[in-house]
Amino acid sequence: AAMRCAPVAFTNYGDYYSLKLMAGMQGAITHMDQMAIASSIALSMATAYLMNIEPYSIKETEEVFELIDTISHSIKGIETVVYRSRKEEEIANLYTRFSLDLENALKSKQDIIEIEKKWGSSAYVLESLPYAFYAFLNNPNDFEQVLYNCLRAEDTDTVTSMALTLAGAYIGFNNIPKV
Repeated sequence: AAMRCAPVAFTNYGDYYSLKLMAGMQGAITHMDQMAIASSIALSMATAYLMNIEPYSIKETEEVFELIDTISHSIKGIETVVYRSRKEEEIANLYTRFSLDLENALKSKQDIIEIEKKWGSSAYVLESLPYAFYAFLNNPNDFEQVLYNCLRAEDTDTVTSMALTLAGAYIGFNNIPKV
């Protein structure tokens, strides 16, 4: 559900209430699960947020944490259950992964390989979406590094589509390196 939500963000980037509603609806079409709906909302909100700031303007870690807080707030209360992670047999959901784990991982500057071992990077959204966010937020001003981090994932197409959606929304089409 999350990897196909970009059009929701592109058409509703100025209206967060409509964006949240449409992101949830598009997720529910194929994934009537709280975490899947939250994933679509989280990625849509982040994409819209990034479209509303200047390219290459994220300079301080506080700005990254402001984005994480915005995403966390947008999905707070959607997941009323917790899920078992596949890597460390922990109990988590996207809200805790974003509001606690993602922020802590960025503060401690964990290597992407550590993140993959700890969270995973398969198609399971509790793995792929946080991994994609980490791949982007760890180096938001370096498109090629974001891509490189995505290519290390287990499910490269899912992770890459989500992380590069964030990167493209942030730096803009004209700033994407031409290979």
